[in-house]
Amino acid sequence: MGGEPVRSALWRGDADDALGGSASALREQLQPYLATLLHAAAEQGTPVLRPLRYHFPDDPATYALDHQALIGAWLMAAPGDSRKVYLPAGRWYDWWSGAPLEGPTQLLPIAQAGRPPLYARAGAIIPCRPGRGQPLRLEIFPGDGALTLSADSLPGETDDLCLRLRADGDRLRLIVCAHAGRQPVQFRIHGVAPEAAQAFPGAHYDAGRRALAFTLDAAGPACQLVFALEHA
Repeated sequence: MGGEPVRSALWRGDADDALGGSASALREQLQPYLATLLHAAAEQGTPVLRPLRYHFPDDPATYALDHQALIGAWLMAAPGDSRKVYLPAGRWYDWWSGAPLEGPTQLLPIAQAGRPPLYARAGAIIPCRPGRGQPLRLEIFPGDGALTLSADSLPGETDDLCLRLRADGDRLRLIVCAHAGRQPVQFRIHGVAPEAAQAFPGAHYDAGRRALAFTLDAAGPACQLVFALEHA
């Protein structure tokens, strides 16, 4: 994936180009997230694809960047060429490994076929689909964030799902405000400590990614879940 697709996609709002021509599996995986962005664009006029200065107007280092793009507010894509990637201030997570990264910084990602550089901001709650026919999965990255899904923003997936995410010291609080979905929803919480799995029987802890995966039933009452975070 070269720099030109990202630069031209900024002005067309084309998230497919920003993700790169060889990343068809990733585009398929992110379709639920892209669907929510398209719904917001139609309802509120917010662009799907955004230059970094859109969300970081006080960072002069973002002004001339035309080879990186934000996909919505929570994901950043970059070309897998020889150029460095700039991460603005705050914590970011490598989408592929779950590794935390502290901005502002520059890094040179290792390009892999079908895996363009992609980073999630702290507090991101990204709806995605791991594979065809599989349940909706929410990729959650520690920080302060929120997500509201409805039958309008994600047709056929959920009737009502409202989440709030709060980082509180060494704890992460996930508040499920409402859940009236038609199908179970998978959650994968990144950056949590191994002991977090002890409070969730049946959950799976991935030590390599430092992530906890579990499933909520198709519908349930409001609740608050608390996770121990790994030490920075």
